[in-house]
Amino acid sequence: MRFKMMLTALTAILLLTACGGTSEPEIPLSDVIASLPEGDVTRGETIHNEGSGNAANCASCHSLDGSDMAGPTFQGYSEIAGTRVEGLTAEEYTYQSIVSPASHIVSGYANLMPRSYEARLSEQDLADLMAFLLSQ
Repeated sequence: MRFKMMLTALTAILLLTACGGTSEPEIPLSDVIASLPEGDVTRGETIHNEGSGNAANCASCHSLDGSDMAGPTFQGYSEIAGTRVEGLTAEEYTYQSIVSPASHIVSGYANLMPRSYEARLSEQDLADLMAFLLSQ
């Protein structure tokens, strides 16, 4: 019985040690965005319309003119992006919406966006796409 209690306690200690306090501190989102290269709006428009490498294009699900599609329209995006999630700037919201789309689902839409854009878009592609979206 005493051995079993000691084994249980040891297991709990090992699990707590493995799960807490040993990970790298999370980099603030503002620092991640600041580390991106300068975005090119024209190139971002091409990525929106045609995709980039293995990344699907945005235009297949998001309109620029307010049309109803599978994803929310990008019409007026620059005006609303900074108001969608309290505490996030337009840039932070845009970045998270691309690299972690399940983080922010616009009301009335399903979680359909691929979760692979962070791996499929280069930092330059991401910066260009963000520049384009924030110009809308």
